This record gives sequence, structure tokens and C-alpha cells, in this order.
Amino acid sequence: MALPTYTTTYDAVEAMQSAFDAYWSAQPVRSVVVYDNVGLDPVQYAVPIISDDSEVQGEAVLVMQVLHSTGQIAALGTLLHRQFGFMVGALYVESGRGRVRTVGKLGDAVLKFFQTVNVAGVTFSNPRLNEVGPDGRWWQINIATDFQYDIVRS
Repeated sequence: MALPTYTTTYDAVEAMQSAFDAYWSAQPVRSVVVYDNVGLDPVQYAVPIISDDSEVQGEAVLVMQVLHSTGQIAALGTLLHRQFGFMVGALYVESGRGRVRTVGKLGDAVLKFFQTVNVAGVTFSNPRLNEVGPDGRWWQINIATDFQYDIVRS
């Protein structure tokens, strides 16, 4: 059985973002999420954590990006092309809220998406956490995975 393919990179990105939105909105502990090239000023606008866990409170924002890195012809003599890249979540949590509880729970929830959710036609690999640390008001952790998918050009 062949994997589903996309006809544009835009459709593949939309599928990844829609799958993440559905997953994230069902989490009992979650932050505000924005996508690349969408402005958000957390100084001007509140970004409270939505939490059923009394130990996880404060403010946080998750910036999700779908970043293409390379591509190739997937099969000679066809219009099938393979796209590669990274889906990255840069998670910013209010400093002083605890690396283990707040940042750890939110970061692990993003990592779990990359490890368990199936986006039709997209293969995630090498999911990982990278702790960055403090930067003024925020503590940052990056959660990333490699991806690949196929597109058919007509």
C-alpha cells in the first residue's frame, strides 16, 4: 500500500500544523501556540498556561515551525519528489517556574506528538529535546523532529 502523497508543500505543512493543533488542544497542560511568521508580543498580550496540574502555572508560548531543508527526485522517470526538513517547537516558559515541572511537562507533551501521532504521508524521525536555558524573562527548550514526505507534480 502506497503512502498518501501531497500535490504542494503548502498542503503538507497544513497537514502537519492541523495535526499538531488537534493534538495540542486536547492536552491537559498546554501553552499558547503560534506558527512561524505570526507575530505575538507576550509583553503586550497575556500567554497563560492552560493547566489541570496545580504545579504547572505561569506563562508560556510555543512557536512551531516547519522548515524545509532539501529535496530530491523520489523515482526517476516520475513526477514524484521527496521533501525533507525539520518541525521545531521553540518553547518559552516564564523563568522561575521550574525546569522539571513546567518546562518538562510542556516539552514532553510536544515530544510525545512527534513520537506518537501519525500524519498521513509524513514520516517523523529522530524526535528530540534540546534545553537552551534562561534568556531574561524566559526559559527556552526546543523540541524537534526530522520529517519527510512525497509530493507529486503534474
